Amino acid sequence: MLVVIVFLKDNILFSNMQKLFENWRLYLNETLLLESRIDDAKRAVVKGFEEYPDIVRAFEKFIENIGNENTGGNKHLLGLAKLINKEAYADWSAMQLQPGGAPSDGEEAGGEGKVLVFVNNWINAFRRTIEAHRQYSEYADRKIQISNLNIVQQLGGSPISDLVSKDLGLPKRGYREQAQDRPKRPIVPITIYSNLQSWFNVVAVAKRIIRERDYPKDPEVIKKAKETTKIIADNQYYRIFHPGSKEAACILGCSTWCISKVPDEGGQGVSDTSNLFDRLIAEGKRFYIVDFKYLRKTANRYKKITLEYEKNSGGEPVEVWDCGENRPDFEQRGVASVQPRDESGVEMGIKYNLLALARTGTEADDRVSLERQLGHFENFLDGKPVEYLPSVGRGGPGTEGWVDPETNMAKNLGIDLESEQNPRDQWELMVDDIRSNIESLSSGHLVKLDAPGPVEQAMTMLFDGETYPFVGLWRTIGQEGLGYTTDGEPLASPGRPGGTAKWNEIKKVLENNPEVFEQVQERLQQEAGGPNVGAARNLVWDAVRRLTPSLEWMWEDIYLKHWDPRGLREDPEEWFEQHVGDLAEEIINVMININPAALMGYLGVDTDVSKWLADGNNRDWLAAELRRMLEENIDTAIELAKALASENPQMAVEKTWELFYKSLGKEIGHLIDRAFGSDEDRALELARERDRENLQENRKRNRRLLISIG
Repeated sequence: MLVVIVFLKDNILFSNMQKLFENWRLYLNETLLLESRIDDAKRAVVKGFEEYPDIVRAFEKFIENIGNENTGGNKHLLGLAKLINKEAYADWSAMQLQPGGAPSDGEEAGGEGKVLVFVNNWINAFRRTIEAHRQYSEYADRKIQISNLNIVQQLGGSPISDLVSKDLGLPKRGYREQAQDRPKRPIVPITIYSNLQSWFNVVAVAKRIIRERDYPKDPEVIKKAKETTKIIADNQYYRIFHPGSKEAACILGCSTWCISKVPDEGGQGVSDTSNLFDRLIAEGKRFYIVDFKYLRKTANRYKKITLEYEKNSGGEPVEVWDCGENRPDFEQRGVASVQPRDESGVEMGIKYNLLALARTGTEADDRVSLERQLGHFENFLDGKPVEYLPSVGRGGPGTEGWVDPETNMAKNLGIDLESEQNPRDQWELMVDDIRSNIESLSSGHLVKLDAPGPVEQAMTMLFDGETYPFVGLWRTIGQEGLGYTTDGEPLASPGRPGGTAKWNEIKKVLENNPEVFEQVQERLQQEAGGPNVGAARNLVWDAVRRLTPSLEWMWEDIYLKHWDPRGLREDPEEWFEQHVGDLAEEIINVMININPAALMGYLGVDTDVSKWLADGNNRDWLAAELRRMLEENIDTAIELAKALASENPQMAVEKTWELFYKSLGKEIGHLIDRAFGSDEDRALELARERDRENLQENRKRNRRLLISIG
């Protein structure tokens, strides 16, 4: 028993000693090595600056900070220090040539020490370098390699990218070389770079490569792609997808397409410079991706094609793109170097797909590409001679039992070579039918996709200034919503229906407030007298003012622009002549908004005032009454206009009532009293004691006149 215990104690002691030695070895190999690398980098980065303690301290501190992060074991720290030193010393030498000669550590130039200026300039570069070193170490560990194509895609074809290619040892780029993804070169060692900027550029290119690799594998991206992908068709020959997001377009599409490139970081939306999906959708483009099932992804550029449509269009797509050279179906305006294909990309994809299916199990030589095989097959259908390659191990033309592959391919496709109908015509008809189906399925979905909903239809009527001319304030609202003047001239910042901020804000009010939308629909869909678009517009604007009071554009772009305070100041009487109808409309709106009950009492009606005003004759009568009062009190009206054109909407409303109370007598005074909660019942009695017969006679007269308020 004693022997066993001693043995166990010795074994535990040995194990502890072993761990101690391992930790010591780790310390020697890693800790001392890291410290050694930091010390070496410190000496390298301050070479030539020994006479300037401030520079030495700043540069050594920077190296110490970056070294303490222990990124990648600091393998690249010494090389980075040499790169920084090379560029910093060149900057310092250039400063020495400036007036005043070589600065000392405290010498001032322009009120500030040159050393301090130099150090401060490099501190900004250091901040950028810390992150770049961290990224470079990660990319080096992942053994990232870069091609000329990667460089051009990220940096363009500038001299900056030429230097990067040279530093990496890539072939000098011409038109062909810059589009090649081979050869590739590693980004290490760090000592190959001519300057710090070239190294920064390589880090940026490598970062983009990593993002392009990782983005399609991101679980969140995959989830979003699945949620926003609509499968339009899935049959024996192909699938059609409608991507509803840039994530879906990236997963489904080809990397050569602008809608399928990996987007910039940060979710840039329409501002994204890499992925243009959001921007093109906002411009009215729609996309459908066709995946041909019998084509191998790496073997044929027509494995996938994208059909580009315009919003609300149907039939044939406006463009078709393949996955290879990305040649278009049609000539692009302003892009002379991109030649369109001779045959539609849809037809090309269909033909290759059918051919891949047809030659399965035939004597067709696998060494013959589908492109060449298609030429053979169509020559065969036309009755032209076909040149065959020698077939290894399975005979060839003239050997016993040999059947040319084209005959079996035609049979597999159901083409009757003995029929009276020309075989080539049968082939083309088959392709046309499939093409028709693809385009019909895509455009059919597009029509449903972009079909306007009830709110969109209502917005179209509200902003249809040709069928229903804009009057009053809506002349300006209509212009701002459409982005165009009533004469069709674009505004300073042109928009389009459904695209301007004003249009979308008004639409949002209708979408988020069903009760408002229901009232608007009643006016737009009324049968008696046809759509009352004017009343609907007033309801909409009233809702916008009530429900979105904080919108700055409402006051700046609508009220101030419409009431034109500068014109009012320069020539009040001319301004009044042009705007008197608008003033009458605005007063009606103020009456409705502040106290509809008081307005009902003034009008002598016992129904909802909005419904009463929905009758065009009633509104015209009231507008005529108000216009008459304004014209009889021009000075007061101009003061009212100044209040409306002020920068305080609430003050304008109060000023409206105040001025009319003082200038236009008891009728309007009653409205003011009721609006502000006055108890002057006598005012109400006076209003009700008006001569009803004269009131009715005035209404009839003014209805006949139908004085325009525009």
